Amino acid sequence: MIALNSLLLGMSDYSNVDSKGDLVAEGSWRNTLIDETELLFTIVFTIECVLKVFGMGFFGKKGYLHDRWNWLDFVVVVTGWMSYIPGIPNISVLRTFRVLRPLKSISSNPGLQSLVVSILNSIPQLVGVLVLLFFVFVLFGIAGMQMFSGPYLHARCRLTPYPVNLSYTPGTDDYAAYRCLDEPNFNELKDEEWKKGQSPWATARDCYWPLDYEDTRLCSFSDDGYHKCPHGTSIIPRSEWRWCGSNYDAKGNARFRDSKIMAEPTYIRDLNWGYTHFDDIGSACLTIFQAITLEGWVTIMYFTQDAINVYLGAVIFIILVLFGAFFVLNLLLAVLEDNFTQTKSDVKAAKTGEALLKKVIDRVFPYDIPLSDEWMERRSQLRSFVESSTFSSTVIGLIILNTISLALDHYPINDDFGNTLDAINFLLALVFTVEMILKLIALGLFDYVKDPSNVFDAVIVIVSFVELVAAPPLFFGGSESYGGGAISAMRSFRLFRIFKLVAKWKSMKKLLGKVIKTVFDLGNFGLLLFLFLYIYTLVGMQFFANRFRFDEEGYAIEDINSHAWKHAPDWSRSNFDDFTHSFATVFQVLTTEDWNGIMYDCRRSLGSASVIYTCTLIIFGNYIFMNLFLAILLGNFASDDEDEEFEQVPSVDSDDEPMPDLSPRSTARFIADKKAKQEKKKVQMTKVKVSAVIPVDTEVNADGSVSGAVGKASPGKHASETTKSEIDSASNVLLKSQGEMKDDDENSDIGPVSVAATETIFPLHPERTLGIFGPTNIVRRCCAHVVADKRFDQVILVLIIISSIVLAVDNPLLNPESNLARVLSVLDITLTMIFTAEMVIKVIALGFILGDGAYLRTSWNVLDFIVVVISLIGTFSNSNSQLTALRSLRALRGLRPLRVINRAPGLKIVVNAMFASIPDVMNVVAFCFLFFLIFSIFGVNYFKGMMRSCQGDVYDNSISQNSEVEKLLTYPKAWEKLTEEQASWFGPNSTVANMDCSRYDFPNEPCCSDYPLTGDITSKMLCRCWGGDWDFIIDQSFDNVGVALLAFFQMSTTEGWVDIMYSLVDSAGIDMQPIRDNQVEWIYFSIFFMMIGSYLALNLFVGVVIDNFNKMKAKVDGNLAFLTPEQQEWIKTQEIARRLRPTKKQMRPEEFFAGMLFDICFHPWFEWFIMYSIIANTIIMGMEHFGQSEVYGRFLETMNTIFAIIFTIEAVIKISSLKQRYFTDSWNRFDLLVVVGTDVGLVFLWVSGSNIGLTVTILRTFRIARLLRLMNGTESINQLFNTLLLTLPGLGNIAALLTLLFFIYAVMGVQLFAKVQFNDEYNEHANFRDFGIAMISLLRFSTGENWNGFLYDAARRMPGCEDDPDYDSQKCGFNDRTGCEPLNGCGSIAIYPYMLSFTVIITFVFLNLFIGVILEGFSSADDSGKAVKPEDFIRFADHWSIYDPNATCYITVEQLEDFVQTLFTPLGFGEHIATHKELMARISRLNLHIFSGKRVHFKDVLSALSTEAIRRASENKGGMFGSLPYASLSSKHGWDGVEERKSKKRTGILSATLPPEKEYTMAHLYAARRIEVQVKRLVINIKRKREEEESKRKFHESDSVLESVGEMDHSADLTNESQQEENELMGDIASQVPKIRMTISAKV
Repeated sequence: MIALNSLLLGMSDYSNVDSKGDLVAEGSWRNTLIDETELLFTIVFTIECVLKVFGMGFFGKKGYLHDRWNWLDFVVVVTGWMSYIPGIPNISVLRTFRVLRPLKSISSNPGLQSLVVSILNSIPQLVGVLVLLFFVFVLFGIAGMQMFSGPYLHARCRLTPYPVNLSYTPGTDDYAAYRCLDEPNFNELKDEEWKKGQSPWATARDCYWPLDYEDTRLCSFSDDGYHKCPHGTSIIPRSEWRWCGSNYDAKGNARFRDSKIMAEPTYIRDLNWGYTHFDDIGSACLTIFQAITLEGWVTIMYFTQDAINVYLGAVIFIILVLFGAFFVLNLLLAVLEDNFTQTKSDVKAAKTGEALLKKVIDRVFPYDIPLSDEWMERRSQLRSFVESSTFSSTVIGLIILNTISLALDHYPINDDFGNTLDAINFLLALVFTVEMILKLIALGLFDYVKDPSNVFDAVIVIVSFVELVAAPPLFFGGSESYGGGAISAMRSFRLFRIFKLVAKWKSMKKLLGKVIKTVFDLGNFGLLLFLFLYIYTLVGMQFFANRFRFDEEGYAIEDINSHAWKHAPDWSRSNFDDFTHSFATVFQVLTTEDWNGIMYDCRRSLGSASVIYTCTLIIFGNYIFMNLFLAILLGNFASDDEDEEFEQVPSVDSDDEPMPDLSPRSTARFIADKKAKQEKKKVQMTKVKVSAVIPVDTEVNADGSVSGAVGKASPGKHASETTKSEIDSASNVLLKSQGEMKDDDENSDIGPVSVAATETIFPLHPERTLGIFGPTNIVRRCCAHVVADKRFDQVILVLIIISSIVLAVDNPLLNPESNLARVLSVLDITLTMIFTAEMVIKVIALGFILGDGAYLRTSWNVLDFIVVVISLIGTFSNSNSQLTALRSLRALRGLRPLRVINRAPGLKIVVNAMFASIPDVMNVVAFCFLFFLIFSIFGVNYFKGMMRSCQGDVYDNSISQNSEVEKLLTYPKAWEKLTEEQASWFGPNSTVANMDCSRYDFPNEPCCSDYPLTGDITSKMLCRCWGGDWDFIIDQSFDNVGVALLAFFQMSTTEGWVDIMYSLVDSAGIDMQPIRDNQVEWIYFSIFFMMIGSYLALNLFVGVVIDNFNKMKAKVDGNLAFLTPEQQEWIKTQEIARRLRPTKKQMRPEEFFAGMLFDICFHPWFEWFIMYSIIANTIIMGMEHFGQSEVYGRFLETMNTIFAIIFTIEAVIKISSLKQRYFTDSWNRFDLLVVVGTDVGLVFLWVSGSNIGLTVTILRTFRIARLLRLMNGTESINQLFNTLLLTLPGLGNIAALLTLLFFIYAVMGVQLFAKVQFNDEYNEHANFRDFGIAMISLLRFSTGENWNGFLYDAARRMPGCEDDPDYDSQKCGFNDRTGCEPLNGCGSIAIYPYMLSFTVIITFVFLNLFIGVILEGFSSADDSGKAVKPEDFIRFADHWSIYDPNATCYITVEQLEDFVQTLFTPLGFGEHIATHKELMARISRLNLHIFSGKRVHFKDVLSALSTEAIRRASENKGGMFGSLPYASLSSKHGWDGVEERKSKKRTGILSATLPPEKEYTMAHLYAARRIEVQVKRLVINIKRKREEEESKRKFHESDSVLESVGEMDHSADLTNESQQEENELMGDIASQVPKIRMTISAKV
């Protein structure tokens, strides 16, 4: 029922509606069916709802509303019944949400479930990215309001210098008599000092300001803008003078009463209907959002450059694109890719499907038919033949021949050539049929169909025979089959056989396997995407059907079905009038192709609220769903590589030796041994110098334990310093910046390395260089010493930079006689000679090409050689007229800056990554070429000779003005079938064109030779007969495979694909006039190609580039591959701990006033107050808008002043309380800069009474950057900022290399295309006449902004153009001045390889590296699931400062117990109050070294606690962190002397370390304490026992009186007895020592 209801909703017939646009059942069976079944569906869904409520209850845990899917059902039911209530408006659009109900089947579809779950899991982090995006919108929106708000983006060139009254007629010279108001125009604030209410334009007038309709660009009031309206000069006629003016004055007052007159200047398509401006925060944010999507961003930038400031507009939008589009939006992909877990359900499903196919085959063909032995022998021989390499090679050759023959089709085609192709096609069909028969006989039916490729071949053969039967070739009595059409296009299916070549191409086979795997995975994604598109299609039809028809002024025609509506002059091709067009429009928005134009049409038709539709479609469709598609593709690449690595693990080395156990140290030792063996064998592979995790003197015992020198570093050395080398070698790239890897990179074996870098020139090669210079030759040795000297490379680098500057300044448009041109020429010759000398020196030292290490044996030297030769050719061609044709090679001098790469390690890393990815990139290029070739041949068969129309003055002024004439042009008829009136159009009295009938027998024949009396009549014949021009309707065509390939390639880049699609839809046949929406089914063909050619094929570039990026990273990581995640986390943790330093606790000043300020500064409420002030100040800044009232403006200015005072007081309080420590915080320095800038601006405003502060205003806008403090507490947002910080080095290298490539292309573009004439897209904004404009233009092309339109316009040869015009000071370009003559240079076909190579290299390869770096940075910044997070270290240092306020790095043992007790979890106990026993157990396990004075060190405690936290987390997860030997390194060694001296400098404290033989740890201390306790207990017990025995003995003694002598003897006996008791006590203690030791050992 859900599917049926959804299908019916899509069948809505919006061609049958009332004047308000509501569906009408009468006259449409589809609408009638929907109305009749609507009640039925409502009742069914109501019954479902009621049954569920009765069965489950309405509320509660198991109630109806507990399931959120039921919420949707309930809303659908309620809204369905509401539509039947009288007086309730039609809200049937809510019924479209029923199509969401199939999503309830997600639980039964694991593949679809994984997609939805991945999206849901991504929501928290997606919210973080959206918050960051919102921050970008607010930041750039407010900045745009401060810089671009005002009358500037409403200004156009006018015919008069001031507004005139309504009676003025344009063209009247005496415009002064019609002046509207005898007051200044007040265009800018600096013109007058009026307030808003005091302006003479405060009251709107019944006037207007006539526009120059031929000039649709915005204009500038000053010289800062690009476009100026010329006047006041005698160079141009007075009638052509123009003045810049806006319909608003500087304060935002509307000059005129008529709203249409007010909107007229910008309410045109060229100016985005006036919707892109910065007059308020809403419009500014929408404009910024449009720019971030990279659709139309250059148009907005050009607006600001034309009207306000050339450089300011460029800087702001370039920053916005680089940060917003290239970084922030790619974070959405990073979030989805990180949360998307590739399941194996689809793979299992594929395998299950394959097994099912085999079962079907087994049942259908259980066995072969029994045959005789003789036949079986012959069959065996035949099988050997068909399976032989000769047979396979022959078939492959025929496939290639078939491909070539199909690709030779073109328009117009010679009949004989076409018949020849038909014959080849027929013969190949027979050959492939014979192949199929031979295989069937040889293999048998069962074995034949087991191979899917054979089944595919059979299908191709059957299709070929269908084609031959339906359209037999000419020699079989058929017609010309090369006329195009469905039947002839069927032969293009044979091209799929070319993929049989994949079996011979291993890497391509692997790529194809990934593509097939992705296609299987896309089954579930396709269903989810279709549901999404279906919903938006229905919603779009509900709101916008029949709404995209506009009058001549661009306003929507609201009265549907009226005459004006039916004959609307502006009917958008992208509309929602029916399901097909609505679906196409939704998909168009999904591709972001001209999505802003659709948004403008929505806004024109239904108002501002309609932008929600297109914006949500962009956000959810393009940035979530399509990024999910890319995540699936990347997941397949990653999973494939993981499988390969898993398969390769057992065969790390070819030696047959057992694999040692994978304990941390054993694994590290194993990897180190393998690396050593690989180096000894000199394996030719990409390698990076990475040391082993554990020193090489570590011994691996048989039981897997580790012994040897590990843990026996010098006694005086501290743990963090001892483990530094081990940690660095283990982490390397993961934990070290690329700057720290400089030396390793320079010595890396990856990629070409310069001679100076390797320093291997000595000893010299024994062979003679150039056959002259031996190894002892003084000249060669001198040259060798020069080359080996590092200063030589440094000098060459400086000269390369100077040469690059010369190339950037050089321009073919320079006056060859000017001083600048002469200086550049001298410098160029000088540098060429120097580089030639460099080459000669190296050739003498190394040899030219023969011998190892020769000059041309190094790739970079080959590049140098080519550049030098080209420079020499260019130099000599300038002075020799016979070599003029070679001057174009001068453009290749732009390759010279590439030599910088070899001398920049950071750039070389990126280039090495590109070198490594070249094979895979070429595979993708080949794969895309094959797919595009198939589509191209298909397109040529269908559309050759089409996509043209009648054009020119005759058509515009005559044919199109008469509907009957245009109808005849569209549907031409034979001459004898014309009516008398129609025949008269071709006679001497024709109303269509001037016909010369002197040579024709009219009315028996038309008065033109283009209209034949017999044969097929086409629109082209009639058009030319009337004198019209028969030309292309778009730049692209399908007349041959070459142009078809170019057209499909452009479509794949999403540029211009909509125009091509609707050209296909309108096509009516070869040489026939296009008919609007003639074949709408081609819409689905175009969408299918975009899914395959754009989203799948071109995204393979993303996959292979990122895949190779990850492979290189894995090689750099080296020996981390076999470590567990916990062990890798430990390595990263110890690296951070090693760099951490304790911080001094900020002490409260003793002075009363300073102490009071200190208390205020560190009070929690103070920080919260400042944060709320920042938010409030941001809101106030966003509340400004152009045209605000004076009262409102004063309120905002007052509030801004109050906030300025608040932030000034904040700065004063912090400086007074923190003193010099205030300036150690970068945030404080930034705040102080903003405060000073704001205060200076306010002071100048108060003193001078005018706001001079553009710079101050810009500074003030950066105050909202302090919002980052609010985001720092959110984990997901914090991860995004960590991603930015982690990726800055990598992105910096990529950006530097991209800048270098842009520089090279800009230099080459200026040299090749500077003299091309302006036309359409090759204009003042985008051209190669200036190096700076060329760089901006290339950035535009890298974002895909209409690069194809620029391509065709730069290649176009305009009538009367010159190939290479000489310098002429009267022409623009050579001398840009008012009134100059347009430069008329011809376009060049060199623009095709130039732009295509730029698009492939930059857009498809290098820009994808940004994605790779961001994905890796996001993954590295992901702290979720980690036991110890980076912020925990900062908290640790803050907590340490409580016990060590002077940052001495030491606390006492007594403090340690309280420190661990109060330390946050997981490092300490946190809120849990541990017992003394728990506390001692935790600290004893840390094995901390005790320094003199019973103290422990900061880094020891940090390292030990972090290691313990990771161990506990691993054990809680069921992992095996093991007896980690790393931990012992962090606690057995003392305080390093270097660190000790650093500590002395900071604190003035120097502590002596204990001798090595007297090192003690906390375990020793606690053991000693326990021994002491045990001894004391033993002594007390013994004494107590002796006292009890003594008392018993005394109790039994006699009470008799002893004699005095006897008493003295007794006293002596007591003395002896006391000594004896003491000896017995010590003996008892000694006897208890083993027992005490056993007890202590058990406890410790």
